[in-house]
Amino acid sequence: MKNDLDKYWQNRAKTYDDGVLEEIDHGHKEDWAKLLGSYLPEDLTDKKVLDLGCGPGLFSLIMAEKKAFVTAFDKSSKMLEMAKKNLKAFQGQLDFVEGDCEGDFFEKESFDYILSRNLTWMLSLPSKTYTLWKSYLKKSGKLIIVDAAWYSYVWCENYSKLAEKNLLAGIDAGYDMRVSFDEADLCESLAKDLPMTYVKRPDFDLALLDKIGFAKIEIKENIDPLVYDEAFQIAYRSSPSFIIVCTKGVD
Repeated sequence: MKNDLDKYWQNRAKTYDDGVLEEIDHGHKEDWAKLLGSYLPEDLTDKKVLDLGCGPGLFSLIMAEKKAFVTAFDKSSKMLEMAKKNLKAFQGQLDFVEGDCEGDFFEKESFDYILSRNLTWMLSLPSKTYTLWKSYLKKSGKLIIVDAAWYSYVWCENYSKLAEKNLLAGIDAGYDMRVSFDEADLCESLAKDLPMTYVKRPDFDLALLDKIGFAKIEIKENIDPLVYDEAFQIAYRSSPSFIIVCTKGVD
């Protein structure tokens, strides 16, 4: 199953990159920078940031512009190719690493900040993985998770019909999926085998991250109006994005 998911994202690299470039063109890079900046210092000089599941590199770009040294990490070699293209102006500030986010790749207490966007819904072992990510953080470091309960509708027929209705309404309003309905159905079928599809998010994450021992956890639900076009908001109003900011203690 993991191989199928990996193949899916390899095939999606170009269209995913197109979507990120559109976000930048529409000014949403600045919107994301403002949102992330409400939890981070303005100047990240000499700070080490890990962008997990970096994709085409939007968050890596924002962090590099803040003068951080960024490790852009993704399992898809083609996603990393897109990221290298988009971040070529910041070569001295970046390290690109290919690997599985659920594998142990980095030394303990290596990073000041860890970010992930639209990654955690694919975790097979969320408790083990969140614990691993926490171990990468320096004392007082922050883990910032942006995601949504993307496929939580699959277990409920009425909810599934509502999600489909919203998606079509979003498309009518101008949202471009950039993939065929067959490709979208394939991703949905892959999500049916993932444990995070069947939990209530972000409540599940909050309980898990608290149990793991983060000193402080902040959650903001439905951040879509802050960072996305109206058509996107309509398309995904059944599963609005959230942000979770976890601060590691000093002990």
